[in-house]
This record gives sequence, structure tokens and C-alpha cells, in this order.
Amino acid sequence: MTKLKEVLAAFENSTCPMTAPRLAQELHLSENMVEEMIAFWIRKGKLRKVETTLVCSSCHSASTCALLVNLPAVYEVTNP
Repeated sequence: MTKLKEVLAAFENSTCPMTAPRLAQELHLSENMVEEMIAFWIRKGKLRKVETTLVCSSCHSASTCALLVNLPAVYEVTNP
């Protein structure tokens, strides 16, 4: 199986949305390479980026709180 297909298979076999850094670590690839492979599968309609909302747990502000952290993008398999 090619690395490109391994990336898609990892998403298909996962029970929860995955991040590129986590997948890169699991497949022993660079994060940049995994992101390019994810972009390929997004263009093919096999994966999609999961939209997340950031809200501070202390003040419940979504855009102005200095405590917000940039989380890595999360991806999942699209519905057939």
C-alpha cells in the first residue's frame, strides 16, 4: 500500500477525527508531507476539514481572549 493510501486508510479506520501532526507521527512521515496528502484527499472529496470553535473556558470569549491556543486542524472521512 502506498503512503498516500495509508493516510486515507488511517482516517477510514479511525473512530474519531485526526490531526496531521498525530498522523505524521503514527506513519513516520513529515507533517508537511501528511498535510499535502490530506489536501490531495480533500480535493478528491474523500476527506474534509472539521470546523471547530474556540472558546476560552474562563471567560467564554471566542475571539478576544489572550488565553486561546491555536489547535491543529482536524480532518475526517466524508460521508459516501
